[in-house]
Amino acid sequence: DPWQARMTEFDSAGRLVRQFSFPARPSDWSCNSQGISATLSSVQGFALESETAPPMTAELATFARDGVLLHSFGRITMRKNRPLAAVAAIVVAGDRLYFGGGDSTLVTVTTLTGNPRSTVVLGVAGRPVTQAMYQATIEHSLLNIIRAEDREPLRKYLLKVPAPDHLPAFRALLADPTGAVWAVTSPFGAGVTELQGIDSLGHALGVLRLPRDLDVREIGRDYLLALAESGEGEQHVLLYRVRH
Repeated sequence: DPWQARMTEFDSAGRLVRQFSFPARPSDWSCNSQGISATLSSVQGFALESETAPPMTAELATFARDGVLLHSFGRITMRKNRPLAAVAAIVVAGDRLYFGGGDSTLVTVTTLTGNPRSTVVLGVAGRPVTQAMYQATIEHSLLNIIRAEDREPLRKYLLKVPAPDHLPAFRALLADPTGAVWAVTSPFGAGVTELQGIDSLGHALGVLRLPRDLDVREIGRDYLLALAESGEGEQHVLLYRVRH
């Protein structure tokens, strides 16, 4: 529950396993199979981008299974507040934390207690932004607004914000149960969804390509779970089987 900064876990039968609170509301969160999590929280700086507006920042921290702080990384740059901006992404994979700003293909790898390990390359740099991608990204951000009549004023406002010159290197990082890390490199509006992966040793896994715009939420050993919007504006949960 991000609004109450509260984590609740249930088992497959619906029984309560544990519950705890984070020190602040997380704007992004990742967890491994042992229950160790990382959060970006206490976001500062909400003004839309201008010549003088500073980027948004957030506290990066890791937490043990019971919610006790493991390590605070301090504040990191999260994003410029504009559509299609490069956004900081985090993911816990095994005993490693991966985080990158999306403004380059470099992703920092540390232990869960903050000891640096390496830097890996994920994503694609320098791609131009098209108007279709910019509009599709704005439409995706408006899905959080329930009433359609409330979307139109914000849509008009966001379309007046100049688009960036280049796409982010990636828009999300995800981990699978093997410890592999996947970067979603395609923007909304591209008509395809592309993921670029590395295994737990940092070796390239190639590109996974799906023939439609998807909001990828989870990657398992042999499946991929995503959200997609229909032409009528309804969201659907899609399950893809991955064959090796």
